[in-house]
Amino acid sequence: SLLITAYLFSSPGIGVNQLVDPATASLLLISSIVLGHTSRNILSPIFAYAVLILISVTFTLTDLKFILTESTKPVCRPKMVNLIKQKGGDVISEDTSFTILAGKPSYILDPFLIRLVIQKDEVRKENLFKMIEQKSFSAFIFIQDPKVNNWWYSIVYGPEMVSKVLTSYQEEERCGDFIVYTPKIE
Repeated sequence: SLLITAYLFSSPGIGVNQLVDPATASLLLISSIVLGHTSRNILSPIFAYAVLILISVTFTLTDLKFILTESTKPVCRPKMVNLIKQKGGDVISEDTSFTILAGKPSYILDPFLIRLVIQKDEVRKENLFKMIEQKSFSAFIFIQDPKVNNWWYSIVYGPEMVSKVLTSYQEEERCGDFIVYTPKIE
């Protein structure tokens, strides 16, 4: 129980939302099944703990990729902040710390709120889409590539918004996981 709890709280989560990642959920499920069925035999708990350690090591190595990716953020964060300062105008950034550090008001504080507004308020939805089509925003900063991870952005922003952004904006720069889209020049 202590091993499972320690692993659960040391998990980096998925994305920036710090949800329990699938590796941790799998570890919890497998360990509860193994420990639940092996409590009668003396050798079974040893086997169960060996399985838990093996699974933990495997998932920790998988999470190493996440940790290595996160290590690029200290380099990219100042770069993104400077880019926002140079661009001027409103920026929609999935990581709102960029706009805050740039000393600009944030158009949104939580990207999931945009999807909710789009679903619930037709007038605001039309205004937002009109602003995107008119290229009113100087940039969009994504944490993942919206062309590759369109499933993620259909959950975060909604598929309509992602489509509008990709129609009116083009990729300008990448740094680590961050992708900057700026208005297309026609």
